[in-house]
Amino acid sequence: CCTDDVDTFIPPRARRDHLSTILEILARGEPSGQSQLFRILNLVGERIRKRGMVLVFSDLLDETSEVVRGLAMLRKLKQEILVFHILAPEEIELPYKGSVDFLGLESEDVLRTVPQRLRRGYREKVGSFIRTYREGTAELGIDYALCRSNHAVEDLFREIVVARQRGRPVLMTEDLE
Repeated sequence: CCTDDVDTFIPPRARRDHLSTILEILARGEPSGQSQLFRILNLVGERIRKRGMVLVFSDLLDETSEVVRGLAMLRKLKQEILVFHILAPEEIELPYKGSVDFLGLESEDVLRTVPQRLRRGYREKVGSFIRTYREGTAELGIDYALCRSNHAVEDLFREIVVARQRGRPVLMTEDLE
């Protein structure tokens, strides 16, 4: 778990209860500050000694080319990677009405706007942002799952495990056009 540094590194284990440990740590985590995902991916790459699985839980609101480059580096290290692209439903849909003040989560900037006027263009940009990651991860052979933050992590894991057992790639996305 991390923001701009690795706060919690969970060493690989082949025990049945390991997933429970991971889920407990994720449940305790609180988003805070601006992350530097490329830096984090490099730190993870430096710590990994054997082939394994890297799970990335992020809003991916970072420089896209840098994140994809970091993921590619982990693939070169023969890591199996699952990217959980976590977005709040509001970030995807922009459902607000009337005049709204938006406060940046990673800065102190305030933007006053009328979302109805922006919704179509906003959704196109969000769709493009998501497609960029979906296509970039697919090119690298990385499983990608677009996940709404209001869905339980346990349900996401269950869907992914079932898809992988059936030999299907994990591409849980939604049509945003």
